[in-house]
Amino acid sequence: MDLNKDLKDIHLNINSTTFNILYRKYKSFILPVIIIIVCVILLFLVIFPQIKAVLDAKEKEVIERQKLEVLKNNYNLLQNMNLDKLNTELAMLSRTLPPTKDFAGIINSISDKSVKAGVRIGDFEFTVGNISKDTEGTIVFPSIQITLDVVGEPESVLNFVRQLYRSMPLCEITTIEQGGKSARIKIQFFYKAFPQGPVNKESPIVAFASIDTALINELSSWGDVSEVSSIPLSPNISEESSGSASLNASSSAQ
Repeated sequence: MDLNKDLKDIHLNINSTTFNILYRKYKSFILPVIIIIVCVILLFLVIFPQIKAVLDAKEKEVIERQKLEVLKNNYNLLQNMNLDKLNTELAMLSRTLPPTKDFAGIINSISDKSVKAGVRIGDFEFTVGNISKDTEGTIVFPSIQITLDVVGEPESVLNFVRQLYRSMPLCEITTIEQGGKSARIKIQFFYKAFPQGPVNKESPIVAFASIDTALINELSSWGDVSEVSSIPLSPNISEESSGSASLNASSSAQ
């Protein structure tokens, strides 16, 4: 008699009997449990992804509606704009703050204001800075520094300085050295390159605010010297003493 074999048979019979008893006892729960498991699997594999896809679609719809609203507002704003007026204002603002080093505009401005103020311009010196440096994206406005020797009464020199502050291109007087009927003035003329790169068509177009309109009107009141020819800066600088004319312009790049 093989005792081990008999023990195994008994063990198998017990397991089989236990399984049959448990099966008969919980038979009615097996199918619902299987259905629940399948439902849970479907919930994670199908339902949840579908819900996420619907939510993403709703979010994209909101974004597209916002873009459409921006485009509609831009279209309406552009439709109501006066293009001739915009072109005129752009030209005026470009003269006020040129996109490049506007040497001709600087010379014309100095010449025009010197004639109006009744002063004479003697020697002058340009400091143009780095010619090859790209100014786009810089925070501080780049500038061209000019040193002028001005001949005239102190009141006329002061009037010349005042008029320069209301001239195009935009400038700042940094130093004035007055001595008798002559003065040495250092001026910075500013410029700023236009932004480069493609325009984002989805960006909203904003109309000028009241403060912007007021600034444009103020700049317009300065007058236009774009058509003023280059007047000789010193037609007769030493006329009182020797009756001879001289003009010495030196330019240095740093």
